[in-house]
Amino acid sequence: MYIECPKNYRCTDGTYVCYPKASSTSACEINDSTTTTSVTTPSSDILSSSVGTTESTTTTAAPRDPTVMCQEVQATGFYQNELDSTCATYVYCRLVNNAYTATVRDCPSNQWYDATKKYCSTTKPDTCS
Repeated sequence: MYIECPKNYRCTDGTYVCYPKASSTSACEINDSTTTTSVTTPSSDILSSSVGTTESTTTTAAPRDPTVMCQEVQATGFYQNELDSTCATYVYCRLVNNAYTATVRDCPSNQWYDATKKYCSTTKPDTCS
């Protein structure tokens, strides 16, 4: 099941919320797989048969849902919303009734969350779309 976000919005969490500041339309669908593939191609030179070419392709893991992330981090603080490539939002993790919970918060207008500085800034990080 998925929903389609409007243009300039992006689905950024498992509760099917579309956030502004995205560069393209995106559907709320999460693929939770990590794949690493290595292919070795032998050299065609018979005299140097031990020499070959190695190609390696790595795809990164799907972003974590904020609630899952907070439960894994097990620490109170501000974190990058891995489901929001636009950096328009961030996650506040805190301990409530002996369980870590997540609250997705919006950065003010014309600001982006900087994971290095751990706050919203008027300078858009290079990693944000």
